[in-house]
Amino acid sequence: MRNPKTFNRIKNTKLYNLVKKFSVYQYIRKIFKKTPMYAYLTFGCNLDCDYCTTKHNPPENKSKSYPIEKGEKWIEAINRIGKDVIFTGGEPTLHPDFIKIIKNINEKILISVYTNFCWSDEFTQRYINEITRPVRFYGSYHYSSGKPEKVIKVINKLREKNLMEGVIHMVDPHDDDFFKKVKEKFNQNGWYFFKTQRVLNSYERCSMSFRKTVECSGKIIIIAPTGDRYQCVSKLFRMKDPLENIFHENLKGNKISCICHDYGFCSPCDECYKINKTRN
Repeated sequence: MRNPKTFNRIKNTKLYNLVKKFSVYQYIRKIFKKTPMYAYLTFGCNLDCDYCTTKHNPPENKSKSYPIEKGEKWIEAINRIGKDVIFTGGEPTLHPDFIKIIKNINEKILISVYTNFCWSDEFTQRYINEITRPVRFYGSYHYSSGKPEKVIKVINKLREKNLMEGVIHMVDPHDDDFFKKVKEKFNQNGWYFFKTQRVLNSYERCSMSFRKTVECSGKIIIIAPTGDRYQCVSKLFRMKDPLENIFHENLKGNKISCICHDYGFCSPCDECYKINKTRN
């Protein structure tokens, strides 16, 4: 039987991540895996980062107006629909029923969580005591996270219980010395730590200086804290043109194509959408 601590240490090395990234298994999995739902449990957060995408569209952003829905609604809808789910936000672990939701989702459904791991000692212990199922984490470290040791302490506790699978990254701080110091701390604890870019590939799309009508299409399933589905993150932030609601009905399909009159006010998260034709 493998030693969980040793295996988890291997899983978080650079070599292991590269093997996973380029393996035939990952290629095949991408072809056959189901399109997951991105479920925004809450837009509340315990950090205040100036580059956060929830601060995009500031004149029209209504994300703070979303209520917190009870965990029972999320559990029933996710189990009924049966799609893999990625919890995000905001900081999804701040939802008061977060642990309850994780515990009661069908184990055939894969769960992933975007989190900053700025968890309290009480919440961390509750999670360790109550959660037994596998969850994949996309952990992020930020300037406002405080000392990296705080985050490392949380993920090491999860690893000790064999509850941590995922990656840890930092949004490009444009400060190589700072990044190197933080990376060294994570590496010393056996974690492969990398940075992601926050440079917009299509500044025109996110400039917020004009509006253009386009035909837009994509396959991402975006669910708001109210259960409403939106075409894109920008419309989610602005509470504009909800498509359907998973608390009351099943999803009608994965791919969505529509005529959008708000090109130019996209969120940085919407760069994966395909713009087929400019209408004006």
